[in-house]
Amino acid sequence: MARSRAKDEPYASLLGVSRQGLLDLAASGASDVVFVRERRAPPGPFLDALEKIALESDFAVASMAVGVDHAFDALDEVVRGFAKNLRVDGLEARGLIALLDGFVAREKRGALDTFDERAAALGAAGDITRLARAYVEAKSEPKAELRALRGYLEGRDPAGVALEETRSTLTPRTAKRTLVDLSRLVRVLGHAGLLLVARRAASLTELSPTRRENAYTVLRELCDNGDGPRGALSTRLVVSGADELFAGPRSMLESAPLTTRILFDDDADALAMPPVPHGTVLVLPDRTVDDDDRVALREPDAPTDKRARSVGALVRAGMGLPPLYHLDDLTVGYESVDATLDRLFEHASNEGSVFSLLSGAYGSGKTHLLMHVTARALAERRPVLRLSVESLDADLGNPQRHLRRLLEGALLPGAGAPSPLDRLGVWTRTDASTRKLARKLEEIAAVGSDASNAARRALRALASGEPRALEVCLGARDLESRPSQPSYRQDAYGRLLLWVELLTSLDGCDGPVLLIDEAENLYKGGTTRPERRTALRTLAFYCGGALPRACVIFAVTPETLTLLRDEAESMLDEVADQVTSLPWEDATLLRRRLLRSRALDVAKLGKEELRELALRARQLHAAARGAVRDREIESFVEETIRGKPTARDVVRRTIARLEATWWWGQPS
Repeated sequence: MARSRAKDEPYASLLGVSRQGLLDLAASGASDVVFVRERRAPPGPFLDALEKIALESDFAVASMAVGVDHAFDALDEVVRGFAKNLRVDGLEARGLIALLDGFVAREKRGALDTFDERAAALGAAGDITRLARAYVEAKSEPKAELRALRGYLEGRDPAGVALEETRSTLTPRTAKRTLVDLSRLVRVLGHAGLLLVARRAASLTELSPTRRENAYTVLRELCDNGDGPRGALSTRLVVSGADELFAGPRSMLESAPLTTRILFDDDADALAMPPVPHGTVLVLPDRTVDDDDRVALREPDAPTDKRARSVGALVRAGMGLPPLYHLDDLTVGYESVDATLDRLFEHASNEGSVFSLLSGAYGSGKTHLLMHVTARALAERRPVLRLSVESLDADLGNPQRHLRRLLEGALLPGAGAPSPLDRLGVWTRTDASTRKLARKLEEIAAVGSDASNAARRALRALASGEPRALEVCLGARDLESRPSQPSYRQDAYGRLLLWVELLTSLDGCDGPVLLIDEAENLYKGGTTRPERRTALRTLAFYCGGALPRACVIFAVTPETLTLLRDEAESMLDEVADQVTSLPWEDATLLRRRLLRSRALDVAKLGKEELRELALRARQLHAAARGAVRDREIESFVEETIRGKPTARDVVRRTIARLEATWWWGQPS
């Protein structure tokens, strides 16, 4: 195979591995985040060349400078900036509208049919896709649709005819969902993927402490791409910044959740490591010419269809994330966890709601374990609900505001892990299926259960004749802006209980599994004691036994669990004494569970288990790249597992070593 000379052009070795990374993402559908450490090199030549390579590879590209007005603590502003700067090869105009016009011009009369076919195949169904479809359908005179799409990107309610096409507006809380849908829309329009470049990101260190903490939290959430099978598609986010972003006061070192995802324990290791296609940090050399003497072993080449899925798993594992596929291949030491899950699922089915605490430090494998729990739950026909205390999922203490996001992020058994709102579309697809749904709602309304009021409300919406009234009701769209009054909280709880009954009756599901994660954000900067008390009030519903046949797993760091337990006694007494608390919000039971439940620790693996994990990482790499000859890999693994490394670190280091050997012919 031909070799690439590093001295042919500035940054040639970095651009070669970057091109390979983009080809991997296009073929596998995976997404990654790459931080470019500029050091003393001017980043412009590298980033400009990277964008050119992406355009030549048929990626849509958007670039913007990070600043006070476009910082990652306000992700909606970042998404707007990217959407306005989108460009593709062959089009002079920029922006999402220009991409849509180019698509219509290419596809001509078949544009709408092609759009619908690709959107269905890619699972593109969000607001920005709906508005784009309305624009494509209008063809010659899309004036109202153009206003609606622009209004959505500006954060206003879309007006006129397109109002029915959307479920929400673009806000900081919906921005991650919009970004995910934008990545799918780019694929619907026929492009290979999406490259987003955030320049001058060291300006984040100039933000106030609270804004800076929020920005680092958002970056961590984007690294996680935590929507599982409904995450971003074929997308690379490049975040470029000077040294102060990576080290020193006000740097990302302030955020342990972020740094454990992108940095190795030893900064010197990262600086010495050769660039690889999906390294989380790409270090620019000090010079822009003759950047180094490395010579690549191979030319960039797209993976075959046969290897594409393994490459996708490799991308995520190399970033320290559980793979969406081949999950079991990197699951080691979960025998006791599986025994606990068997017991929890059995008790939930027979005795009602059960509760379990899951405790683990950053990088210990909580995320992987929760993915394992998700896979187990779906296999047993249990819906999986995820209630995250992330900055992007605020309003934990207000179920009327977060219920819609809870439903949109839920995973149900079945192909593609549909959401409850996806299933609602199936239940109302034909007159016969709609009548079946109506009969079930009538049964629930007549029984007098906790979900009866919600069922009667849904029946009124169904009888109104309004096309989207039922979706608005069951999807809680009408509750998103409601205040925190008991009646609205009760309404939200009732609708969630109705969903549990409908999924049981119409889809044959068992009780749900509710995963509560990222609780450490209850103690981030700017979060007050009254806000935590409000959050605990809602957690008292979710964790206090109100959800029938539910298995609730509360994942926390050991430090957060200590803080919660220290406050639980007094704070939950205050919740119980509030006259506005609902009977469903059982603060007494939550307090008992928090204080008395024995946490299931995500313990660090022993040496034998870490050795097995490294072997499985090697097997995953071989499935993705083919056999790699590295005579020192065994000694490298033994050196890596010394001390007490996390499972994430072992996997990341093993894959980074093999990727360097595969690309360069030598690990360093």
